[in-house]
Amino acid sequence: TLATECEQKELWQYAGLCLLDAARCQETLENIFSELNFLIKAGREFLVADKKDKDIGCPSIGQENTQAAISCFGHALARCHNQIGFNTMSAGLALELALALGPTPAGIQQLRKAIDIFPTIKAINTLVSYHIKQGDYVSALQILNDFVEFVESYINAGARGNYSIILH
Repeated sequence: TLATECEQKELWQYAGLCLLDAARCQETLENIFSELNFLIKAGREFLVADKKDKDIGCPSIGQENTQAAISCFGHALARCHNQIGFNTMSAGLALELALALGPTPAGIQQLRKAIDIFPTIKAINTLVSYHIKQGDYVSALQILNDFVEFVESYINAGARGNYSIILH
C-alpha cells in the first residue's frame, strides 16, 4: 500500500495521512475495527514523525505531527468509547499517547483520561511521576492518597489478591 511505501521511505507523516484516509474509508463502510486499526496506526506514524523531527533538531513550530497524533488517538478513543468491552483498549490508547507526550499538560490530561476509563498501576505511577517532574508535589501526593483509599475500600469489600498485597 501507499502507507507502507511511505513508511519504508521514512516519510512517516505521509504514511500517517494515507492511514488516516484509509480510516475514513472504513468509517464510511461502517467497519469500526478496521477504522480503529487505521486510526491507531496513523497516530503512531505521526508520533514517529514528530520524534524523528526532534531527533534531528528540527522540531515543528506548530507541532503539526503531535496535533495530528492527538487527533487520531482522540478519534479512536471516541469510537472505542461507544463500543461495549473496549474500556481496556481505550485506556491503553490514552496511556500510549500520554507516554509519547511526556510530562506536559497534554500528557497529564491523557493519563487522567486513561485512569478514569480503566485505572492501572502503570497509569497512576506515571501520572504521579509527571506531577513530580513538574514540581507539583501536592497533586502527586493527592493521587497517591486517592489510590490508597481506593485500594482500602476494595479490600474492605472483600477483594483479595494484588491490592491486598500492596497494602500489607
